[in-house]
This record gives sequence, structure tokens and C-alpha cells, in this order.
Amino acid sequence: MVESQRDDITQVTDVENELLSESFKELEVKEANFQMEHNKAPGLDGFPAEFYQVFWDVIKDDLMALFHDFYEGTLPLHRLNFGIITLLPKQKDASRIQQYRPICLLNVSFKIFTKIMANRIALVAQKVIKPSQTAFLPGRNIMEGVVILHETLHELHKKKKNGGGSVAVKVNDEIGSYFQTRKGLRQGDPLSPILFNLVADMLAILIQRAKDQGRFKVVVPHLVDNGLSILQYADDTILFMDHDLDEARDLKLVLSAFEKLSGLKINFHKSELFCYGKAKDVEHEYVKLFGCDTGDYPFKYLGIPMHHKRINNKDWQGVEERIQKKLSSWKGKFLLVIFRGTYWARQWSLLLKEDERDVMKEGCKLLETSVMHFFEAGFYKFPLSKRGDVALSCVNST
Repeated sequence: MVESQRDDITQVTDVENELLSESFKELEVKEANFQMEHNKAPGLDGFPAEFYQVFWDVIKDDLMALFHDFYEGTLPLHRLNFGIITLLPKQKDASRIQQYRPICLLNVSFKIFTKIMANRIALVAQKVIKPSQTAFLPGRNIMEGVVILHETLHELHKKKKNGGGSVAVKVNDEIGSYFQTRKGLRQGDPLSPILFNLVADMLAILIQRAKDQGRFKVVVPHLVDNGLSILQYADDTILFMDHDLDEARDLKLVLSAFEKLSGLKINFHKSELFCYGKAKDVEHEYVKLFGCDTGDYPFKYLGIPMHHKRINNKDWQGVEERIQKKLSSWKGKFLLVIFRGTYWARQWSLLLKEDERDVMKEGCKLLETSVMHFFEAGFYKFPLSKRGDVALSCVNST
């Protein structure tokens, strides 16, 4: 890549690069080990994260020796970098490959290594990944994109704007032969989310380059600083552009360039197109160009119903049903009320950020009933004298 093509890509400093590539310290390995989540499927060796944490004092010397050999380049990578791909059904009575989702089972020793790398990269990720990406980064809220999208849709409608390792596949308890992976990320790897962000960030960079060259016009610059052209949450992406078929053709070229650079392919058959104002008159031209269907309101973005008009109670039905289903598994358990409060505060924090209340007002009203029933189920399991005090606070997610 020539120098001029790197000018708009944020670089790490020499000091940051040294921190990213320094040798492994015992404290760093220990912290990563105890950050591993519980109740996760183990890798081929059968040892879960709980084993590594309980027996840390016993295994730490062997683990540090493993990481030392890796850092020095003397460790055969096949001892560390391998996984088992197994398929989980997305729905009942799954019979087609599209109805399954693959997960990769990795040994915890490898996941500790990638967790260390993820922790290190997180120190510079805020700096190098564009603000349009709100997934997997501390300090960036999943609801930021939801609120921006809601306000943008409302404004567009109101203003009539023109708009590397090796893996084996496990099926029926039979593990096939190992083969090398040339590209892609493995689900279950702690490093995968942030690596995906780094790759997906190239799309935001390409869009910005096209804007700088005058090939795209942004929308709602009065609502969002410098206007809005892209929203990203992991691989959920929404693109905005002014009504101009020539700009749309340029956008298609940018998306093709991104596919070639990243190896990621945009599935236009699963994409939807929304036109506003005068663009509605030639909507069929945009459909033909992008090869996707037109979308209907309300549509879901990150599980939240979106509409350019007011969201009705019926639009929240799917969200309410999902939360009811999640809470129902707790109702029959002998749980302390304070645990219920902690659990719900975490779920509710996504909806109760102060500057986002208006967007979610209807949904909050609907879900309050579910919350009260949830707490009442807990109260009934305890004598009146043992209820104690319960307090809920509006928690801002970080």
C-alpha cells in the first residue's frame, strides 16, 4: 500500500507497537485466564476454563513455558492453533445446512493467548476503529447506533430528503481430518470480535475516501457531526446516501472493492433497500442496481423495531416475547431478590440510558409489566419478614 493510501488509516505509535508485541508476563496471563467465561464448551482436550482457574497454581509454570516458546518462535503452532468445528441447529427440525450455525471449539490454552492479544489490542482499538462501529469496544454503546438510526429515519421522512489455523469438522460425534484455514475467523475465539472490527473498519475507510473525493453526499449533517453515511455493529451495516443513481453505482464499486480487500462478501439477497422522497419514484432502478428487495416498516435493527413514524405497541411484541422467554427460565428458580435486581438492571441498562428514553418509551412501558411479574415471582418464594430491601438504578452500559 503506497503512502498516500495510508494517510487516512490511523497508525499505532512505536510505543504502542512495543506494548502490543512485548513478551508474556505471568500477571497478564493470569488476568486473561480468570477473564475466561464459565459454562462454555471445552476444546478437544476436554478441560474447561474452570479447570484452568481452580488449578492455576498447579499449571501456571507449564502455561508460561508454552507462551514463552510461542514468543521465541520455537513452539510448533499445531500444538496450540487448532479447533473442532461443530454445527448447532438454529431452529427445530433443521434439515438444511443454512439452518445450522458453526461454532469452533478451541482449547482454553489457546483462548487464553487470544484473550491476551484482545486485551492488548483493546488499548488502541478506540483509536484505530472508526466511530461508526459500535460493537465489542468498551465505551461504545449498542444503543448509540439504534438512536442515530431512529432519528435519521424520522428526519429523512419528515424533510423528504433524497435519499490461519487448522480445524476439523465434527458431525454426529465423528471428527474428520484436520485441514488448514486460509482466511476467516473462528467463533468462540476471544480475539475474533476485535479482529473482525479491524477488517470491517476498512469499509468505513473506503466510504470516507469516496466522500472526500466528492463521490458521495452525506445525509442529516444537522443531526450528526459531518453527516451520516454508515452505521456498523459487527457485521450489521446500514449505508446512507443521497438520491443519485451515479452515486449509487459508485457505492456498488466501493462495496466490490471492499469484498476483494477483505474476503467478506455482501449478501444482497439478505439486504433491504429503503427509499425516501424523490428517490421513491425510481426505486425500481435502485433495486435493479443492488439486486436486493425493498424493506418494510417496521424493520429490526439490533433487535429494536425501527420506523420513521411513532413505534406502536404491536411493534414491540417480538421484543416483549423474547424477554418474557428469557425471564421465564428464572421464575421457577430459588433466587435471591437482589440477584433478580442485578440481572434485570443489566438487561434494562440497554434501554434506560437517559438521552435514549424517548426512542424506547413505548417498549419500556410494555416491558415494565414483565419486570414486575418477574420480581413478584421472586417475592412469593420468601416469607414476608425476609423480603428485605430492593433497589433498582438506571445503569449506563459501558
